[in-house]
Amino acid sequence: SYSAAGRHRDAVAILEDWRDAIPVADLGLALALAGEPTRGSAVLADALRNGENTPKLRQNLAYAYALDGRWREARIMMMQDVPADQIDARISDWAAKTRPEDNQLRVAGLLGAPLRSDPGQPSRLALNSNPVNEQLAAQTAAVEPVQQV
Repeated sequence: SYSAAGRHRDAVAILEDWRDAIPVADLGLALALAGEPTRGSAVLADALRNGENTPKLRQNLAYAYALDGRWREARIMMMQDVPADQIDARISDWAAKTRPEDNQLRVAGLLGAPLRSDPGQPSRLALNSNPVNEQLAAQTAAVEPVQQV
């Protein structure tokens, strides 16, 4: 959630605290999403060289490369697991989400969650123009006469 909110330092601090408990395939991608794509791709590439050769790790490495602007490497890694006719579409999708301000869009996309604007309940309550509230105010004013000084 810190990565989605653009709070990269906080995200990296939590990842550092939990580094040993997080599977390396997830850690590398999380670092890349937390604004450290070079470091995240290095973590993933090291794991791949050390024998953790899984589709998840390879595709997380491909995405980390993309976030680092290393499109050639991303494409090569993607070719390991993605059908050739789907690679351009995936690259285009990733490219559309690489701007620094697209933090929420990247995280929501990975989670498969819709991205919605939610101003929160306090704003909704303050801006509520419910006629019932106006009616209650009018009734209260009618019951409590104003005293003249």
